[in-house]
Amino acid sequence: MSRTALLLSERIAGAPCRSSRMMRVAHCLQCMTVLTWAVFSLIGSSVAWGAETPMQAVQKTIHEVFAVLGDEGLQGPAHNAERRKKLEAIIKQRFDYEEMAKRTLASTWKKLT
Repeated sequence: MSRTALLLSERIAGAPCRSSRMMRVAHCLQCMTVLTWAVFSLIGSSVAWGAETPMQAVQKTIHEVFAVLGDEGLQGPAHNAERRKKLEAIIKQRFDYEEMAKRTLASTWKKLT
């Protein structure tokens, strides 16, 4: 077993972190896991409906987000809450946050819920 894999397995098991490199590796793996599940969630939701391809789903979501960001009526700090609410509604249609958390945390999920 490589040194990095050994350190990572110890970190996952709850042992104290030994190095900043280990922290970076663990953080990288965690980010990659979340991004992977985000992509699969996006693909899975579009395939389930069968109406659009994954590329079309991503393009549609990006178009909707840019439409909100470019809306002149939602510019400025006075409209931050409203703009955020609209962006969250768009993104929530594509991502299942609870499922991503379950898959990212794996066995730890049961302990935390």
